Amino acid sequence: MSGVVGFVGLDSFSFELASSLLRSGFKVQAFEISTELVEKFIELGGHKCDSPADVGKAAAAVVVVLSHPDQIQDVIFGDEGVMKELLCRRLYASFLRRSTEGRCIAFVFDNIDFATPETRETTYRFQFDTLSLRHEKREQIFVVDAYVLKGMSELLDGKLMKISLFHSAMCQNLYTFEGEIGAGSKVKMVNELLEGIHLVAAVEAISLGSQAGVHPWILYDIISNAAGNSWIYKNHIPLLLKDDIEGRFLDVLSQNLAIVEDKAKSLPFPVPLLAVARQQLISGISQMQGDDTATSLAKISEKVLGVGILEAANRELYKPEDLAKEITTQAKPVNRIGFIGLGAMGFGMAAHLLKSNFSVCGYDVYKPTLVRFENAGGLAANSPAEVTKDVDVLVIMVTNEVQAEDVLYGHLGAVEAIPSGATVVLASTVSPAFVSQLERRLENEGKDLKLVDAPVSGGVKRAAMGELTIMASGTDEALKSAGLVLSALSEKLYVIKGGCGAGSGVKMVNQLLAGVHIASAAEAMAFGARLGLNTRKLFNVISNSGGTSWMFENRVPHMLDNDYTPYSALDIFVKDLGIVTREGSSRKVPLHISTVAHQLFLAGSAAGWGRIDDAGVVKVYETLAGIKVEGRLPVLKKQDLLKSLPAEWPSDPTTDIHRLNMGNSKTLVVLDDDPTGTQTVHDVEVLTEWSVESISEQFRKKPACFFILTNSRSLSPEKASELIKDICSNLCAASKEVGNADYTIVLRGDSTLRGHFPQASLEADAAVSILGEMDAWIICPFFLQGGRYTIDDVHYVADSDRLVPAGETEFAKDASFGYKSSNLREWVEEKTAGVIPANSVQSISIQLLRKGGPDAVCEFLCSLKKISRRLLDVAFRELLVFIVVESVSPSCVESLNSISISYVNQGSTCIVNAASERDMAVFAAGMIQAELKGRSFLCRTAASFVSALIGIIPKDPVLPKDFESNKESSGALIVVGSYVPKTTKQVEELQSQHNQNLRSIEVREVDVTRDTYISIYHMLCMLCLLSSSNDQQISVEKVALKSSEVRDEEIRRAVEMADAFLRAGRETLIMSSRELITGKTSSESLDINSKVSSALVEVVSQISTRPRYILAKGGITSSDTATKALKARRALVIGQALAGVPVWKLGPESRHPGVPYIVFPGNVGNSTALAEVVKSWSVVAGRSTKELLLVSILLVL
Repeated sequence: MSGVVGFVGLDSFSFELASSLLRSGFKVQAFEISTELVEKFIELGGHKCDSPADVGKAAAAVVVVLSHPDQIQDVIFGDEGVMKELLCRRLYASFLRRSTEGRCIAFVFDNIDFATPETRETTYRFQFDTLSLRHEKREQIFVVDAYVLKGMSELLDGKLMKISLFHSAMCQNLYTFEGEIGAGSKVKMVNELLEGIHLVAAVEAISLGSQAGVHPWILYDIISNAAGNSWIYKNHIPLLLKDDIEGRFLDVLSQNLAIVEDKAKSLPFPVPLLAVARQQLISGISQMQGDDTATSLAKISEKVLGVGILEAANRELYKPEDLAKEITTQAKPVNRIGFIGLGAMGFGMAAHLLKSNFSVCGYDVYKPTLVRFENAGGLAANSPAEVTKDVDVLVIMVTNEVQAEDVLYGHLGAVEAIPSGATVVLASTVSPAFVSQLERRLENEGKDLKLVDAPVSGGVKRAAMGELTIMASGTDEALKSAGLVLSALSEKLYVIKGGCGAGSGVKMVNQLLAGVHIASAAEAMAFGARLGLNTRKLFNVISNSGGTSWMFENRVPHMLDNDYTPYSALDIFVKDLGIVTREGSSRKVPLHISTVAHQLFLAGSAAGWGRIDDAGVVKVYETLAGIKVEGRLPVLKKQDLLKSLPAEWPSDPTTDIHRLNMGNSKTLVVLDDDPTGTQTVHDVEVLTEWSVESISEQFRKKPACFFILTNSRSLSPEKASELIKDICSNLCAASKEVGNADYTIVLRGDSTLRGHFPQASLEADAAVSILGEMDAWIICPFFLQGGRYTIDDVHYVADSDRLVPAGETEFAKDASFGYKSSNLREWVEEKTAGVIPANSVQSISIQLLRKGGPDAVCEFLCSLKKISRRLLDVAFRELLVFIVVESVSPSCVESLNSISISYVNQGSTCIVNAASERDMAVFAAGMIQAELKGRSFLCRTAASFVSALIGIIPKDPVLPKDFESNKESSGALIVVGSYVPKTTKQVEELQSQHNQNLRSIEVREVDVTRDTYISIYHMLCMLCLLSSSNDQQISVEKVALKSSEVRDEEIRRAVEMADAFLRAGRETLIMSSRELITGKTSSESLDINSKVSSALVEVVSQISTRPRYILAKGGITSSDTATKALKARRALVIGQALAGVPVWKLGPESRHPGVPYIVFPGNVGNSTALAEVVKSWSVVAGRSTKELLLVSILLVL
């Protein structure tokens, strides 16, 4: 039964679904009245059913395709309706509605957005009956609201995008909106809002451009590859210009937009762009009534806007790129260029001309910019008149027409001093009318001055690289005079026929579309936020749909990140759309949508947002509606969130864990990517090497657990993978050597999500390649002692009384292991570069832990299926999928997992939510039960999971008195390598509280193998005596620039000082520079970290005095100190000095056997935590006169 899917209704879309499932090896049965598709269906191996009720028999999933809401009663609730069978069985049901547009659209269950007034009673009946059935039958039916549409992205090129739970068997990407039914239809509303606005804007744009004298096909070719492009523009305008779109579809589109508008009114939410777009559609529809000639979109548009689009489209065509090649090959030499306007774009353009070996004299009203330009090799002028001296070409790149007028004709203007025969290149965005007027004025100067209309597009970065798009127009002579300059500045150069003003006409049309698309993106995303949709997922969906545009994909990320750095200021579109509306008025072209967009930008400017990024227009909607488009998760009050959770599981499972472990012969082997993973255990051994002999010795002892310190976090992905393979191979060999010892592997990682994560070449796959296939990867970063909580799949880091989403913390900015996602499902997708989609990641919720207990956990884990890529390979890989599902209760899990086609890429990765130690213990007990039933798991977890799995009971903090053999009177050695801000604050507090008895050695390093001595960390060993009276220091900066012999000598002197401090009983702090230097890549950053750590190791390894105790701060630092500096091969974890801060007893083979070794993670504790540990381990030590004298002498040297 698990491989049977039923279809009620077969149309072209659902037939493709059914066909692909058949080809993937599933059994498919269908009911359909029409015989044409049924015959093809049977030929493919499908089974025909006699009624909708028969479809539900023996089916694990049913898809219902409806052409109209009126069909709900008969097809679903009738005597032979599909619900008749669904009532008898637990079943997964996907209900699709077929619209008159030829697209499958999800029927909305929780509102009536897509129901006509006549069918509202049926809709309510459907909603009521469905909910009642689910209540009375204890949620036996699982309903999916499925929205199916054509794929609109460039890559998809019209291929289908499916929305359904089980369609993951046929797709590369599956977008899931979890929550209320209806979210899929809300996504559709947002998409249709954009499609409607973009269609009206596209028609306005092509009409204005045609009226301005620019060939429509040239407009299309240029803008479809520029910032004004949209899917609607690129795919509909060619049909419009060919007169190949029937006008009848306007009625359908208008009806759909009416539904969206009604929904917006009900919220309430303002949609001015949508409203005016719909009015334009109504105006077009009215033209078809009683006029047989107005049957196509082109003819309707001509009547509404009064522009002969088709006549313009049939004019003789030419290629602007070919004209550009002609003028550049025949270009005249240019000896000197004048450049007025060195703003962000202008400076980059002028600087690039310098790099292209032109002599350039620049002018700008902002004097510091002139100084900067001179430093770049340019000449500086004090006025526009002065800049034109002896120039062949004068480039003007100012903000607007007023400034262009002023620099040319104002006080000390350029026209007065410009040489005869010179060419003026106006690169600013101005109106075509202004350009035409300027050309006439220059001609009247009697100096044979020429004008090139050359507006640019591309942004600051491309300007500096000479990769702009330039739309140039003018006389042939003028263009040839400026040809070399235009060529140097552009990647794409178009020469537009029609004389001066034609280039600005193209730019004007592009800006019309770009401005409308930014404003419509703001309206759409704000509307989506008001609908309660996840805005980041909404962005991903729309980016692959018909509502996408270049500006949508470029500007919406600014809105989601709440980052309005002004790459292009909002006020620019106040100006540019002002040009558009003025030009439309002068040419008698009504531009309704453009005018409303202009008003939105004006509203933003009036509110004080004119100088922020143009994406800031979304703030107009946010302010009016009181919503936020920002996709970031909020910071929450810890106590409020914790109190909102269900009560913990009533009984402590620790006793059960001990009992279960006695019946489970497996040893827990923890592969720790740095030494801090022992922060929740005690009386457990740690191996720092992994020979077969050492591992065999551990297996013979039959411990519940032991650690292997891999330090893989300090390695590159490739090296980490090889290391894990090596260790796992040795584990296998050691297991066989002692009689096939059974074991479970845990990859212990950072609770703030740093470190390597399963990818094709990383740790988990490496382990699986040796150990064999696992039933699931478990991800559990909960760590109470460090304030790490996972709630509703979002991982939080506690900061005092707040819970901060992990992706918003300092840890997420790690140079080597940075990330953005706080939701662990999305984090998995991010870190695996999409190999594991977020929607395929399973989740054990806190509700399941606290209401279902260990048995529910066991049942859930046993239901997870091993990853299978076979179906993915044979199915429709080009399909994209969107789904909307309700929250799944534990009782639904079994029925859902019985659908074999949902197994593709699902169940292979499972995250664990937890907010208390009890949660962790409940999960551990359930996992052990699952293991006893034969399941196997590979776990990537934080420290709390380990102690829970072996039933560790916490004990009091470890103090010096717990080490009876430690009678040393020497000082303590404190080694700090972690560079995170938390560690820096802790070090500052340590120095502040212990300045009487603390000596600091700061280690910096330069890579002396490079001739240029590029700084990694200046190897600058600085010894500072911090006392109440004065600070003394010895600098050995010369080690950064001298030979290795000198370097070694300086390190030796530093070691002598450290030895003296330790013998004198002083706490000695050796730390890396607090300045973080990163590499160009994560691998380079890891390499830098290793070099910093090696510098610390060199100093520590040469210290001969046995310290009273050793404290190492930071994961990599503590690993290198233990293994390389102290030569420890094994250690015993005694306990914790502070919550989350383990204390080891070094093994007999180490340089200091039995010395306490405190492993202090870089990300643990508040600002005083380090100082508190040092205080609790401090003793009053007597110092001999000789030792004090030696310290004094060393400080003087």
